Amino acid sequence: MATININLGSSTIQNIFNTQGSPESFNLADLVDPFFVANYSFTALHPRYFGRGYSATEVQLDYLDGASSDFTGVVLANPTANEGDATLTQLVHNMPNYFRLSASGKLNFHYNNDAGLFYGTSAILNDAELKSQLPESAAEYNKVSGNATLGLHGAVTLLQSDNFSGTLNSITLSTEKTIASAAINGSFTIGGNSTSIAYERSTTALKGQLDSVLINYRDGSQIKLDQLNMAVDSHSEINEAMLTNAANFSGNDTFNVTLASRLDHTVQLATGSGNDRVTLKGGAESLAVNAGSGNDVITLLDHFHLVDGGSGSDTVVLPGPRDSYQINQNGSSLLVQSKAFAGGTDTLTNVERLLFDDGAVAYDIAGIGGQVYRLYQAAFDRAPDAGGLGFWMHQMDEGMSLDAIAGFFASSLEFQSLYGSNLSNAALVDKLYQNVLHRAGDEAGIKFWNNYLDHQGGTLAQTLAYFGESPENQAALATIIGNGFSYTPYG
Repeated sequence: MATININLGSSTIQNIFNTQGSPESFNLADLVDPFFVANYSFTALHPRYFGRGYSATEVQLDYLDGASSDFTGVVLANPTANEGDATLTQLVHNMPNYFRLSASGKLNFHYNNDAGLFYGTSAILNDAELKSQLPESAAEYNKVSGNATLGLHGAVTLLQSDNFSGTLNSITLSTEKTIASAAINGSFTIGGNSTSIAYERSTTALKGQLDSVLINYRDGSQIKLDQLNMAVDSHSEINEAMLTNAANFSGNDTFNVTLASRLDHTVQLATGSGNDRVTLKGGAESLAVNAGSGNDVITLLDHFHLVDGGSGSDTVVLPGPRDSYQINQNGSSLLVQSKAFAGGTDTLTNVERLLFDDGAVAYDIAGIGGQVYRLYQAAFDRAPDAGGLGFWMHQMDEGMSLDAIAGFFASSLEFQSLYGSNLSNAALVDKLYQNVLHRAGDEAGIKFWNNYLDHQGGTLAQTLAYFGESPENQAALATIIGNGFSYTPYG
């Protein structure tokens, strides 16, 4: 049961979603690869140091190109040896005007002071941070987002062979100009070879489950995706494509999306299967939804939206009273125009019900709403009361059959008062013709229904439901309910 909360201001929409090459367009491997590329590149460019400073637990190394390395939590296997092994808890590699790489965990190194060597042999990394330090004049500098800071959190084993493997539980990100903070959380296994990745012969192999994404933008905008339980791999992208793939959402999910302005393209949320709850505001026609299967409720806080309810009994909630809208039917679509908003038309396809501040209207004439309405007319020879209609529509939405409802109707005092009790099958058939179809039964019809009840195991409830759904009864009520009918929602 995923919960999607998106609230984007106009600044973020302009700078991120209307601009190509935004940070969110990276796939997961693109967020992990830079760490191993940076570590390989730094090591390859700095095989020896030329200056060294140290204390009991700290070592600082300087390189000819102005780069430096700082090691803390240093423990020498033999403090008096000029060459040997060391462990440490944190390192920082700094390349001015390029990047700063820091890592913590259990880091194993070998050193030779005479040769100017201090190199890693193996490591278990728990946390790592890579911060770009590019000047704005650099060709690689991203003018939209500025320099970026990436973080990895988990337990990753790195060998001297440059092979690495392990698990991550979080990938973090921030940028100078757009993203204040971002966290991609889950359970991911990773593996690869730093040399191969650095020479672009491969990428990090990643596989696992994405649990949540939280992105806070510098203008106060936010994207928060929780309880995703989404299978991901190296090529999975953390961007709007996640929200437009119905396969990502199979539960009873909640979507709340607010856009301060239009996008330069249409984003059609695909909420997948399940009984989803969707709220849309802003974005006009650039913000649309395909609700997939299930009994969905889509709330529109403003207008110009495109909604496809998909299969199931779907309700669109609109602000204001019923008489503040002009509603026209166009095939399977409802064109709902706000009288207060000139041209503010919502196009609703495969939507069965509309809910207003002062009541509800059903348009599923051939579906559940129409079936219950016709059953009321058949059982009680009257239009249904709005509350009862809403109650039994709800029961059918929840899975109750029309035959079962017919059974409840047939056992009611109102039915027995109208039809009588302890009727013979012949008398029942006669009453059904009179009360439902308002005519005497034809010979063939009477014979058929008497045989159905006498010899084929038909029940009163089944027969009542059949009469309610008969083509003749549907035709008789078409002009009454064909343009929608009012009901009171239950619950």
